[in-house]
Amino acid sequence: VRLPLAIGRSRAAYMILTGRQISAKEAYAMGLVAEIMPSESLLSRAEELARELGAKSYVAVAYAKRILFPDDEALAREARRFGQCFETGHPKEGMSAFLERRPPKFSD
Repeated sequence: VRLPLAIGRSRAAYMILTGRQISAKEAYAMGLVAEIMPSESLLSRAEELARELGAKSYVAVAYAKRILFPDDEALAREARRFGQCFETGHPKEGMSAFLERRPPKFSD
């Protein structure tokens, strides 16, 4: 639900179906992340951003979040599909193959 809205259906389909990992620079170029920085700057930037958001009207922030994020029904549908995928055992094989640096062997 969220990925196609963020980067478009064809790019989302490509990423989901191929499982290709992307770099931070690619994620930034696609608009998936708002900022990229060295890992040593992450905590201080997160604290700075938290202070910045904390100074805003909590009512305005709450309404903005409702506008920006998908509704509960769409998220529930996505969660159901994700759960159905995990029932197949394919994700376990995919993760094992990734960790073992081998091609996955998916069974029917």
